[in-house]
Amino acid sequence: MQALRDFRIGEGGLLRRCEKAVGLTSLGRQIVAAVSLTWLPVVGLSLVNERLTGVREPLVHAPALHVRLLVTVPVLLTLDHVFPRVCRSALEQLAAQSFLPDRAQEPFDRLLRRATRLADSLLPELLLALLAFGLAASAVAGLLPGSSIRPRPGLTVAHVWYTLADWPVLQFLLWRSLWRWAIWVVILRGVARLDLEPVAAHPDRRGGLSFLRRHLAPWCQRRTSSSHKKIGGTGELRQCRMQVAVFAWIERPRARGQAQVRARLSSKRRRTASREDLGAPSLSV
Repeated sequence: MQALRDFRIGEGGLLRRCEKAVGLTSLGRQIVAAVSLTWLPVVGLSLVNERLTGVREPLVHAPALHVRLLVTVPVLLTLDHVFPRVCRSALEQLAAQSFLPDRAQEPFDRLLRRATRLADSLLPELLLALLAFGLAASAVAGLLPGSSIRPRPGLTVAHVWYTLADWPVLQFLLWRSLWRWAIWVVILRGVARLDLEPVAAHPDRRGGLSFLRRHLAPWCQRRTSSSHKKIGGTGELRQCRMQVAVFAWIERPRARGQAQVRARLSSKRRRTASREDLGAPSLSV
């Protein structure tokens, strides 16, 4: 199928095109570049400020800073490489095992073309980047009093760098992973509406479609990285309230789609059992 061969959920977007333009296509180079642009400058500026002023820089001694930039950012970049491959593998298995009858091929192709257009669009990631840097600039200007990155008395160059460079990069990577997840939810919801031909007696009790759950494994890395962000900070849930709300909103249609698949499988099992009962010979005494 041409639509499946052309399908890509991790090759488009603003950041991916920028990475290809500067030659940062491998995961190792991306992690090194991210650490060099985020962690090294803020640590270097903090140490220089301590040496020149003799005043302790609280930012560089906070464990949350190092966990966010040395753990969370590499995890999100790794997820950016793993998640698309897992999604594509699941769709290829769906087509290879003949779950898609001929009548469902055209709707399936339209679904993949729609998802590819969403993944290739520059606008969503551009809006996410503008939102991240806009919030950071608002925090520096003191317009976000409840933010954990709000300016403090005696604001240093290191803190300004962290607020205007490191924090937006981290937020953008997190929100982009949510956008990729939303595209995958659209695909799963569309697959649930197709007239599939699952195997009613398959031992996985999901009609042979349990492989569609593989996308949850790399996504656990994102949830783990979200918890890493809170280590060493205030530890309050309100700091990640927006991400939790968005994730819950995206998760609802995915769960609804899985319920539709299970209902369809149950209906097919009942029809199969009824046909077997009608075709069984009656025993006479």
